[in-house]
Amino acid sequence: MRPFPRSGLKYYLALAQRLALCSLLAGVAICESGCANVASIPSPPVGPQAISVTVTPSSGLVMLGNQYLFTAAVKNSSDSAVTWSVNGVAGGGAQVGTITADGVYTAPGDLPIPANLTVTATSHADVSKSGTAIVTVQSDVSITLPSGGGGSGASITVEKGLREVRDEKGN
Repeated sequence: MRPFPRSGLKYYLALAQRLALCSLLAGVAICESGCANVASIPSPPVGPQAISVTVTPSSGLVMLGNQYLFTAAVKNSSDSAVTWSVNGVAGGGAQVGTITADGVYTAPGDLPIPANLTVTATSHADVSKSGTAIVTVQSDVSITLPSGGGGSGASITVEKGLREVRDEKGN
């Protein structure tokens, strides 16, 4: 007796059942060796990351004529060069202070108004990307007036760092 007939409908049904069983067994064997990867869909390729610029410290205080160091970090670019500016002026200027290519800010000799200035580092690789910090310029001269509107008659004169205090008799 043969396992199944070679002709007729019964033959083809039996053959289809055996083929289906073989396919099922083969599929189970493949899945045991990593079925999770069989149905996974590859993720699309990731494009280049956006360039970003960070200035540190993000704020600082500097006295008239003194220096303050800023650094810039450029992310997602092999070109880490930046151009420095103060209040939108490349390299700064006499009124707002200057900044070198290395990020060394030098405060002006006279107090700027306003005294809060924006230091910007702009990416050389993508000039639309920049980071900012705020620097506040301060003077070492302070004037204290008596409270209550009354005065002792004292006056204070300040000229380029020279301080003179006199009372109402000129002493």
